[in-house]
Amino acid sequence: MKRHFAEVGLPTSPSDISGPLPGLDPIMELIAQDKKVKRGMLTFILVRAIGSAVIETGVEEHEVRVFLNEKLARR
Repeated sequence: MKRHFAEVGLPTSPSDISGPLPGLDPIMELIAQDKKVKRGMLTFILVRAIGSAVIETGVEEHEVRVFLNEKLARR
């Protein structure tokens, strides 16, 4: 998937995005609007390989914030 994104000119990591990134709060606000949010708990569909995905339910906002802070800091 990453190779395909690169081939069509899409960013594959935060460092590929030019200009300032939005703060964490606006990103979390958008994630919270996702139709898969149930009772304030986040759900993610994660791809392991082509044709193999897992549904991760009950993800806490704090976990996502920690992950995004780490990834955005590497930029």
